[in-house]
Amino acid sequence: MGARISRLDLDGVAALKTGSPRRSSDSERRKSAEEKVNGHAHAHRDDNPKFDIPRNLEGIPRLEVQHYLMRYLYQGNFKSPVQETLNAGHARVLDLGCGAGTWAIEVAKEFPSAEVTGVDITNFFPSDVTTPNVNFIEHNFQERKRLPFDDNTFDLVHMRFLLADVKEEDYQNTLIPELVRVTKPDGWIELLEFDVQHYSEGPVIRRLTNALSKHLQSKGYNPSISDNLPRYLKQTNLVGTVHQFDKAIPLGHWAGRVGDLAIEDLSILFLDTNELPQSMGITEEEYQHLIEVYKEEVEERKTFFRTHRFFGQKFNKLSEKS
Repeated sequence: MGARISRLDLDGVAALKTGSPRRSSDSERRKSAEEKVNGHAHAHRDDNPKFDIPRNLEGIPRLEVQHYLMRYLYQGNFKSPVQETLNAGHARVLDLGCGAGTWAIEVAKEFPSAEVTGVDITNFFPSDVTTPNVNFIEHNFQERKRLPFDDNTFDLVHMRFLLADVKEEDYQNTLIPELVRVTKPDGWIELLEFDVQHYSEGPVIRRLTNALSKHLQSKGYNPSISDNLPRYLKQTNLVGTVHQFDKAIPLGHWAGRVGDLAIEDLSILFLDTNELPQSMGITEEEYQHLIEVYKEEVEERKTFFRTHRFFGQKFNKLSEKS
């Protein structure tokens, strides 16, 4: 059975789907996303949000900029209703794939009585952290297929943007079950992913996104993994309702600062995919030229892509399963 997607309105945002998940037609998805992105393009210019983007981002690493962008668009670091638990004391939070630890450090500062742990395959952790309730662990999940924690350890487990780091079979068979395993009963699992596919594409945008999708698929990664995440959570038989928020993110200067930051982030993603020129059968120079044309097309076409946030609660007792 497919995941149940509930209607919620958390923090004033009502962007949830209901019913069993299905693949919308391209026209439906494009229209829906266009409506959202047009609203965002105006809102970014005159809103007074609680979680704004820092004014000076010069010299800030890409993943940190990406963090501020997601925090702004979703107006917070998570949507799971765990604030009361995290404020109560002795709560534990896990951030898997934490990178440089920006999300973990922010959550630790916001909830000083909670213990926050960031885990990543590579030690990019900051060496000058003064926040006492955050710690970092270097751990290669892809090799070990298991997280270094006991069952039922964390009140909130968070993970985002690992579609190009975790193969689809590992997502389904080991990663999601492990996330659920280390979550406490009544705790929450929250996942954030993006779609490689763009909307309102020009020919070069389509060529690049199709090439990236094929490249990922050839290595066992699913460029549309977000379509499957609710089902994978439900397949553990330990998670009930899976809530979902979708955000359309504009690319390019036409959408103001958010669009500028987003296109910079995606351009770096393409440039960092070193094997893509060879798989496309073109030279490095031709590839870099395509990326420059890509930047022009997003302005002409008012292009955007979509991100998807999922969160679900682990059952407390066997009798709670439905």
